Amino acid sequence: MYGDFDHVGWIVRDLDDATAWAREALGLELARSIALNPGQTRAHYELARVYLRMGKPDQARAERAEYERLKAAETGAGRL
Repeated sequence: MYGDFDHVGWIVRDLDDATAWAREALGLELARSIALNPGQTRAHYELARVYLRMGKPDQARAERAEYERLKAAETGAGRL
């Protein structure tokens, strides 16, 4: 379900109830996963969510933009 980061899926589902420490750990894990495989659309989406909860709107916007770019490429949006 969560691609290369299955081991963090449990905390993604419970992000709203996660402690600040858990959000920070998840953010680091997702960033590490993205560094290893930048094409993970879902990882960018989840990292954007984590950044929002951490009060980092600029980073969240950047991850959301990358998610949107990857998603468009997956679905062929914008192609002639």
